[in-house]
Amino acid sequence: MNSQQYNRANKRVFLAVIIVFAYIAFTLFAAVGTKDADITRISIQLVAAIAVIVIAVIAFITKRDSRTGALILVSAMTAGYFIIALINSTIGTWTYALPLVIAAMIYLDIKMMMVMNAVIIISSVIRLVMQLGIGGTVLQNDVIAVFVLVLVGYASDSITILLTHFFDENMEEIKESAMAQVDSNKKMVMVAENISKHFDEAMTMLNDLDESVAVSHSSIQEIADSTESTAEAIQKQATMCVDIQGNTDNAESGIKAMIDASRQTDETVKQGADVVEELKEQAHNVAEASNVTVSVIQSLTAKVEEVKSFVESIINISNQTNLLALNASIEAARAGEAGKGFAVVADEIRQLSEQTKDASANITEIINKLNEDTRRANESIENSVSSVEKQNELIDDTRDKFNAMGEAVELLMKDINVAEESIKKILDSTTVISDNITHLSATGEEVAASSTEGLRMADTTVESMAKCKKVLENIYMLADDLKNSVEESEEELSQKFDF
Repeated sequence: MNSQQYNRANKRVFLAVIIVFAYIAFTLFAAVGTKDADITRISIQLVAAIAVIVIAVIAFITKRDSRTGALILVSAMTAGYFIIALINSTIGTWTYALPLVIAAMIYLDIKMMMVMNAVIIISSVIRLVMQLGIGGTVLQNDVIAVFVLVLVGYASDSITILLTHFFDENMEEIKESAMAQVDSNKKMVMVAENISKHFDEAMTMLNDLDESVAVSHSSIQEIADSTESTAEAIQKQATMCVDIQGNTDNAESGIKAMIDASRQTDETVKQGADVVEELKEQAHNVAEASNVTVSVIQSLTAKVEEVKSFVESIINISNQTNLLALNASIEAARAGEAGKGFAVVADEIRQLSEQTKDASANITEIINKLNEDTRRANESIENSVSSVEKQNELIDDTRDKFNAMGEAVELLMKDINVAEESIKKILDSTTVISDNITHLSATGEEVAASSTEGLRMADTTVESMAKCKKVLENIYMLADDLKNSVEESEEELSQKFDF
């Protein structure tokens, strides 16, 4: 349990302790004024009850957010009950233990529950041994007390063990799935970073290629304009053709490098898609684990309802005891003077029956509060399921982005192939131009036609380069969106599971 959970649990237990021991103190004050009251025994019980209340108040104020506060509260109320159970000789004292046991179940601490139940049962057994010489109704009541407290101890220990195992198993599974999802997120971030890295390399090569194509375009334009120039111009054009061939070779090398980079990007996108599928599966596992936890909380609610039914049985027993006390009073009245002592005992039994009913009502109130805490826990788990569903939406969005990136890469590869074909055609046209220049006097028209064709191819190449830049920019934006989405998902998981 964390500090917030201990705060809520200690608050419920503190209220139960204050109600029970304040009621005990009140009845003891009332008993002081009765005839034949044992002031010494009443004083010891009163001091014990007040001490428990004071310790509980101090522990709640100073340690309400920790397990130490829980241990102090449980130890104080157990010790107080032990003292009162051994000193108080009235019938029904054992009923004070019931709300305390039920309140302590909130902590789901099996060691704490076993120690507390053991102390309560031992005090009842000691009380039973002390009452063996009395017999009658008192002895019968103590036997019933031991039997009921043993059943309550067994039920509370069993429920605590079962719920503790359920919560530990399901929380561990949820945490493992969440950690696996975080690992998948880290892989996706790495994939996005690799895509960005390849983008930078591709943009560098594309800029170099763009510069080469621009030079080729300018040279071809000049060749087309100077076809009818003098021999000096022809010589210059021949030099330009050599430059064009060199630039075209560089452009072809750049195209091949871009093809390799595009293939690597395509493989990276496929790896990212696989990681998204893995992340989807992990999110599904988290959702299933959360659903199991919801089932466990529903089971806890059912168990609490069973305890509530058990408390109703105690109330019925109290009503029967009250009826027996009434019958005993009638019989004592019939007996006259000889039945006065028996009438006092019958009246005491009736009062204890009323006290049992009041204690049972307090138990019912605690059970209702426990039901409220269970409902809040269920709402918390449902919020976790909602977060997982939101995570699934982010995963689906990431998968769509990967698909868009894959399509963009395919389009980029097509444009690069077109650019490669254009470069080859430019190279062929440049070769034709170079050959025709040596026969310019006889093949002027062919040179002009080749120049025009080379110029057209250069324009096509420039357009292809512009498309490639746009596609690469889209890929970079998709990769950046993917990285941001994954980081948001990882941050949300870290906040929920405190990684």
